[in-house]
Amino acid sequence: MNGTTSTSTRTIWDAIIVFLALSALTFITVFAIRTYGENVTNVTTILAAVVPAVAAIGAAAFGIAYASQARAAQATAEINAQETAEDAQTIETHFAPLKEQVENLFASIQVWNQRHKLKAKVAAAPSL
Repeated sequence: MNGTTSTSTRTIWDAIIVFLALSALTFITVFAIRTYGENVTNVTTILAAVVPAVAAIGAAAFGIAYASQARAAQATAEINAQETAEDAQTIETHFAPLKEQVENLFASIQVWNQRHKLKAKVAAAPSL
């Protein structure tokens, strides 16, 4: 699942949660007003109990959705880090012999260079 699909899916579920919460609040408000319309205290009491409950349920639904998404992102990051470490180990394993050969070649070049400089010094030295 790529990032676009995950974000799109989350956005759809967020919209559904908001729609359901607002629909529930609207239904309860209309029901309370129709049933207890003449008694404002009863309507207020019912709404004072129901609105925080619906808000808490909605907040929990959002929290679960975002926590799930955060955990999925963390798991993906851990998998990527593990794959990167495994790739580095594989590269190191394959190139270890080559590294030794390059170091030997470099040492040979240094020895050759020192001999060449020494021969140049001997050739430039005055004869006795």
